[in-house]
Amino acid sequence: MSHEKAKLDEIHYRYDKHWIPFQWALAICDDARQQQKIASDWLQQKVCEVS
Repeated sequence: MSHEKAKLDEIHYRYDKHWIPFQWALAICDDARQQQKIASDWLQQKVCEVS
């Protein structure tokens, strides 16, 4: 989405920014767990697995 691209472009970091979308996704999973939209820590781990 264009607003997400704009936020990504605003970040000035001396290292590569390729990891930032993963961090955003993991933060969304964490929020969902805290709101009990994901029922258990085990399920959150499975949702967040990359491989």
